[in-house]
Amino acid sequence: MVEFDIVIVWDMGRKKIIVSWIVALSWILASEGTIPRHVYLTWEGDPSTTMTVNFQILGEPVEAEIRYDTESRGGEQRAYRYLSSTVASTIEGLLPERSIYWTNLVGLDADMSYYFVIGNEELGFSEEFKFRTIPSDDREIRFIVGGDMGVSDKTAQMLKVVGEMDPLFVIVGGDIAYANGRLSNYSKWDRWFDNWRLNCVTSEGYMVPMVLAIGNHEVMGGYGQSHEKAPFFFGYFRQKGESNQSYFYRGFGKNVGVFILDSGHVANHGGEQADWLGKELLARRDVLHRIAVYHIPLYPASHRYEGRYHALGRQHWLPLFDRFGLTVAFENHGHVLKRTPRMRNGVVDPRGTLYLGDGCFGRRTHRLRARDYVAFSRKVRHFWVVQASMEEIRFKAIGLNGDVLDWYAIPNKITGSMKLKH
Repeated sequence: MVEFDIVIVWDMGRKKIIVSWIVALSWILASEGTIPRHVYLTWEGDPSTTMTVNFQILGEPVEAEIRYDTESRGGEQRAYRYLSSTVASTIEGLLPERSIYWTNLVGLDADMSYYFVIGNEELGFSEEFKFRTIPSDDREIRFIVGGDMGVSDKTAQMLKVVGEMDPLFVIVGGDIAYANGRLSNYSKWDRWFDNWRLNCVTSEGYMVPMVLAIGNHEVMGGYGQSHEKAPFFFGYFRQKGESNQSYFYRGFGKNVGVFILDSGHVANHGGEQADWLGKELLARRDVLHRIAVYHIPLYPASHRYEGRYHALGRQHWLPLFDRFGLTVAFENHGHVLKRTPRMRNGVVDPRGTLYLGDGCFGRRTHRLRARDYVAFSRKVRHFWVVQASMEEIRFKAIGLNGDVLDWYAIPNKITGSMKLKH
């Protein structure tokens, strides 16, 4: 694929504005249905044995397939041993018209590299991409968690740092492209995908799969809305099969279980979601590291503690977190860095849940509020690196330039927590 950058620089008074347009040949060719505009990875099933490949092509749907193998075939489409057909859909009213494709590759081997191309015999095939499945045993799992991204150059810079850390996957805790569910904001998603494609690639060139929670800026109206009010979130990302539910569980290896939750955007905190969460926490009680990721914090560091959706989280989810001993909850929405002590029943408890946040994965920071439940906080962009092993689970807050802002760990089979670095 040929691509080039056009950079326009001009001054307005004391402010220098730099506009960078990423122009790819694939954008031009995609209008004729030849090459995918965006290619990205999610999961609908077991991350050790499945991978969902998503891509988009401008224009009406055409037949397309994935050809893949456990060895690189250098893009020679007939050399790949395996083939998977794809399913295409569109988002009603979205212009320019585009087709969104996906296929769920199943029966894969754990901890294995896979190489693939996209296309068909008539129109041709894409360049070769590659991904790696998750180990299924008790080896260390390293991944990234962050939220409140946007599409700025700061977000792109942070994604570059993410790629250099070679994570197995990235969890985004909502407020992704800031399109607010409006079809007219489609270009924000295009820019977000371009930022991911160009920057969030490992040192060996592997694609990094994404796991996404919904936030208020994915939804027209923000809260208490229907799925139809979040057309991009549910139209672009396959995470829960045909139901495309906004909350779900995903296990990684033997020791990491992640609960992706919806903090009131298209599903209520209580009712069906709370019932599901209680049953899932019970069913996964033997998983060593149990992690929740959601958008609106239970323990906000920059918003009002009494806010409606903060309070609803504490009402419906906090008793379940406390009852079943959730390891850590990643919270977002606040645009600041935050760490609480381990807490249970609203007070410090060395065997309680750790709350980390509050989402500032590229967006501008908000002001901090004094909170007696916050052990450490800073007004700074960041994301979290998580390293989960049999011995411990570690958390490092990483800044815009890759600097370590905070560092904490919970050793296994030891009562209490151990702070490593501040």
